[in-house]
Amino acid sequence: MKREDGSRAEKNMNSDDVSRELISDARNELYLAMRYLFLPLNSLVPKEDRSNYFIATDGSYILYNPVITRQKSMISPVVLNRAYLHTVLHCMFSHPFVRPAGLNEELWDIACDVAVESIIDSLSLKCVMQVMPLQREEAYKKLNDNMTLLDANNVYEYLNSLDRGEQAVWEAAGTFTVDDHKYWYSHNDNENRDNSDDKHDNRDGSNDTDDTGDTGDTGDTGSDDNSDKNSSVQRLTAELCRQMKIRWDKAARQAGSEMEGLIASAGTGMAGIIKALKPGTVNKQSYRDFLRKFASAKEQMHIDMDAFDYGFYNYGLMMYDNMPLIEELEYREELRIEEFVIVIDTSGSCSGRIVQRFLDETFEVLMTEGIFADRTRLHIIQCDNRIQSDTVINNRNDMARFKDNFEVKGFGGTDFRPAFEYVAGLIASKEINNLQGMLYFTDGHGIYPKARPAYKTAFVFPGEDDARPAVPAWAIKVEL
Repeated sequence: MKREDGSRAEKNMNSDDVSRELISDARNELYLAMRYLFLPLNSLVPKEDRSNYFIATDGSYILYNPVITRQKSMISPVVLNRAYLHTVLHCMFSHPFVRPAGLNEELWDIACDVAVESIIDSLSLKCVMQVMPLQREEAYKKLNDNMTLLDANNVYEYLNSLDRGEQAVWEAAGTFTVDDHKYWYSHNDNENRDNSDDKHDNRDGSNDTDDTGDTGDTGDTGSDDNSDKNSSVQRLTAELCRQMKIRWDKAARQAGSEMEGLIASAGTGMAGIIKALKPGTVNKQSYRDFLRKFASAKEQMHIDMDAFDYGFYNYGLMMYDNMPLIEELEYREELRIEEFVIVIDTSGSCSGRIVQRFLDETFEVLMTEGIFADRTRLHIIQCDNRIQSDTVINNRNDMARFKDNFEVKGFGGTDFRPAFEYVAGLIASKEINNLQGMLYFTDGHGIYPKARPAYKTAFVFPGEDDARPAVPAWAIKVEL
């Protein structure tokens, strides 16, 4: 019996370590499900903070109350997973760092929570899935009837347009409240937030009535012992907001690029994050860098000065009368595109001027980057709802002639399938032996093939279009 009591005491002594481990476990589980969020998920350092309700962030730390964390974990690990992702998404969307003028903090808190929770609720991932409360479903329906995108700014404008009575209902309900936002506001001090914990307890209790079941923890959160531990935590002044926004914009851009490029393997629900990121953070991919991804390393007949050792070379000249010990390598690996297909949508939705600009930019990149090999076979196919032409370019002269004499052919309906069927025929007849990829330049309004081809495929669009249908999961989307 004494041994059992000692073990229990040891467990209590290490309870804070257990809470930290629970937070780390949540981060790791999210990473395994959403690898494209590696940088954002690892941009917050776990830090104990008994003064807040459950979890909070200042942009640098993820601040957790160890007692509440253990209580939540005993309900379900999903609760911690969602809370961690909730906090990270706040930072990715700059919610703590950029705020509307004349801010109503209560409404901004609600709007930000709605924005990130709507994304999490859309994810078909086991690590964050939970039964949606009826109250939340009704809130989503009301919001979706009034806006096309549930981002923080749209939700805030909607809430701000309501009369005070309706606003009070939203504030009291706490339907979407998960974390504490007290570190977001630089002018607030502890006195201004004396009732912060009560407010959050009240809100969260409306949704998770069993959260504070018998966990074996005392109700004491130990806030008196927390001042020293959080001495490095700062509320967000204007300068800190600027610095944090730069840092998190970078993390969000990287995540956005990886989501766009890895959409085939990222799983369902990913579109919600991309759509939310896109207005502010997903930059258009560098077309130059993008084309290089289709190239493969080939040995070329060139003197490789990078592999040349001047020390041994000079030593040989000095010791053996102009006899170098080591000659420079005559081969080096370079990125080359040898077989490639460019399909142009000539249905009439893309004007000849836009198509010409696309070809000019593509040819310029191929030539200046040196990835157009001497033995390149570049098929340029014009297609509307059927194949109109196929021009094969083998060298620079062919490319120059094509540019000078290019004329758009087609102007029928838009169907992407004939081009894929035609290329499949070229592969079957050995006309193409090692296709490195296809670019399909189009406005995106057409019939996509269902089957995934055996080569990389990118649909290249001339700008953004919210009405454009989603590309297939196996394809890459690029907006110029």
